[in-house]
Amino acid sequence: MIPHPWGEEIARRLRATIIVPPPGTVYCTLAEELRSMAASYRDDGEYFLSSGDTVNALAAFSYALGWLDEASCLGLVISPVTGNPWLFSHVPVPAAESGRLTEKVDRYGTMLSSALANVSCVPEKGTGPGRASDRILCACHVLKGFGDLFRSSGRPENALGSYSYAHAWLDTGIRAGLLRIMGRHELFAV
Repeated sequence: MIPHPWGEEIARRLRATIIVPPPGTVYCTLAEELRSMAASYRDDGEYFLSSGDTVNALAAFSYALGWLDEASCLGLVISPVTGNPWLFSHVPVPAAESGRLTEKVDRYGTMLSSALANVSCVPEKGTGPGRASDRILCACHVLKGFGDLFRSSGRPENALGSYSYAHAWLDTGIRAGLLRIMGRHELFAV
């Protein structure tokens, strides 16, 4: 099995992750939960990769990175980045999987659009948590734009990575209590 660069990135970062809030606090519990979600999806990616399913491995690895990066952005964990712009790196997907890749990119792009339309900010505008929820939504819209650009420029692997990563930010924001699901709960991992 050839290692996947995004899988290697998340494995490095998970090994080096430090939980910031003091043990026993609500925020420590949340940080541990978010790190655990990242680790679980990283494990899923490895399973898919070992089964020859590069498309689902790619989606799982980018989703895992999204959980970890959002936890870091919220100040709940320290997760050193190696400086590798993983989202923009080329990730080869075997030609035999190109049909499944196209289908998954289309489905994940549509699912992310629906998810964005079905969340709202929970905290009061202008507060620290309110700014955090606004930042999450802004990041997700930017990432969706990257995904759309990658998709239209013939880089479906990167489009899938962008969509999966953005969706992880939404799910993390919901798990952290910064975003509320307004409908279609099935679109979210809660």
